[in-house]
Amino acid sequence: EERPQRGAAASSSSSSRPPTARPRPVSGAPYWQLPEQAASASSSAPAVAAEPTVFGQSTIDLIRQGKLSGQTYGGSTYKLYEAWAAGQRKDRPILALWLHGADMGDIGREDLCRMQQRLQRHTYFLVPMNPKLGANGLKFHWGCGFDKAQNKNDLGFVFGDLHVPFLKDLSDLTACAADEVSATHVLAMGYSMGGFGVFQLAGYAPHVFDVAVAVAGYGLGTMATAETSAYNPPQPQARQVLVEYIKHYAASMVLVPRFFVVHARKDTVSHFQDVELMYRAMRSLAGKAELLEVPEDKADSDKKRGRRTKCGHSYFNFTLLAEESEEFLYRRLRAALTQVPPRGHDSLPNPSPPAPVARSPVRRHSALRQPRRDSPAVATPVPGGDSAGCDRNLGDARMRERSRSRSARR
Repeated sequence: EERPQRGAAASSSSSSRPPTARPRPVSGAPYWQLPEQAASASSSAPAVAAEPTVFGQSTIDLIRQGKLSGQTYGGSTYKLYEAWAAGQRKDRPILALWLHGADMGDIGREDLCRMQQRLQRHTYFLVPMNPKLGANGLKFHWGCGFDKAQNKNDLGFVFGDLHVPFLKDLSDLTACAADEVSATHVLAMGYSMGGFGVFQLAGYAPHVFDVAVAVAGYGLGTMATAETSAYNPPQPQARQVLVEYIKHYAASMVLVPRFFVVHARKDTVSHFQDVELMYRAMRSLAGKAELLEVPEDKADSDKKRGRRTKCGHSYFNFTLLAEESEEFLYRRLRAALTQVPPRGHDSLPNPSPPAPVARSPVRRHSALRQPRRDSPAVATPVPGGDSAGCDRNLGDARMRERSRSRSARR
């Protein structure tokens, strides 16, 4: 039987710390360019669609397209769409960042319109593509970079490293776009590998986002075994990588005001227990996370090449596009948007995300992520992990930090 591809969704169509405030666009520079890119962008103007396209009751227009380029990662092209229904265009919009899966396919306009219709809001969609091959032969799953040795047996998601330069550029681009369109809220949404990207960005730059939706996602490392996964991750190494990842980044993820973790228990491509551990860690830190479990009979509901897959990883349409998605996801998502205070027109100071986890200088398949020596360890309780207990004082400090962040935004 053909091994299923991680992240393939069936659709109907350098390491400096990030800034502590949302970046503003350079004076005179369009917001789809980062400040450091504006000077070199004059050689080619971004293409714009001639006419808006209508799908059902929604209209969608391609506003801008451009490219992120870094010294250590390959080019990442992106598009900015505006979608609205009758009577909505005068309202302040929301901005939704959409991250695709490992099929590397660009989402269609009709699918974006269906999402806009479910959101029932004037919406801008920022749609980047996964970065191309980078320096030293690095490949990427969004902000996770890995070389050929780290990706042996397709295990780059276990033995790779979070790539700060790309995470910084993408989060800065999102923040600039949100400021430019005066978005009331910013969403991060993704399917499979895109869900992995949502977890990455939420852990790196939680101040940029108001709501996160990770569908069929996963983290760095896994609890899966050869018997429970389409992959064959070495254990206990892969499990320890996941435990360290959660311990280091969960305290930042909870700073996203609302977090929806969407997954099928029978998924053998993205392991359910992995995201369940991340969800439980966020809840233990008083994060407003929700775990939405896909019904078993819907886990293989997408069709691919005229047939249904049997890996439990095919629920893109059910969760994001189909009629059932209204009751399953979107009514909750709309409620979250009303509960999170809207953003003001000006940038607000926000807490800095944690530094990336350092790798121990040992062999590839025994290299486990370790907390930075120059910063205090984050004692996030991980059910079933090596540190079952939680430092209550640290938890209280995180609660106070989160409360201050909320008060500042209000």
